[in-house]
Amino acid sequence: MLRLPEKQEKAWLMSLRGLQVVEIAEELGISKQAVSMYLKQARAKLSEIFLEIANLLDLSIIKMNVKSGILIGDIKQTGERVFIFYTFSNGPIAIFESVLKVKKCSEDTNCMKVVRFYKELLGINHDDVFKALKSILKYAETI
Repeated sequence: MLRLPEKQEKAWLMSLRGLQVVEIAEELGISKQAVSMYLKQARAKLSEIFLEIANLLDLSIIKMNVKSGILIGDIKQTGERVFIFYTFSNGPIAIFESVLKVKKCSEDTNCMKVVRFYKELLGINHDDVFKALKSILKYAETI
């Protein structure tokens, strides 16, 4: 399965939003040790998920940041850049660079799930979906 277990996913998201271990522990009503364990397990599981996706898509890995839940790779056969984002409750979602060229990111697509998740997370205020997506991809490349 290409998803984090629920408790790991909650702890990971809270960490991604900048909360410290003690704050996550208080919010979830668990010990700091349990939070640390969940975060460690989440990072290990995200590594496995990303490596499995890279293998399935035959990617050359450019960057993998499990703490942020982002993998960037190039498809070996075509050279196209692919951004894999782990999103809360949706799991990993691939955004192919060609989406920016064809400008297809309708409301019911995985592309929009990534845009909604990261607009809120990063505080992006662009109403233009493709400006927001460009900001998100730039963020992915700089972390």
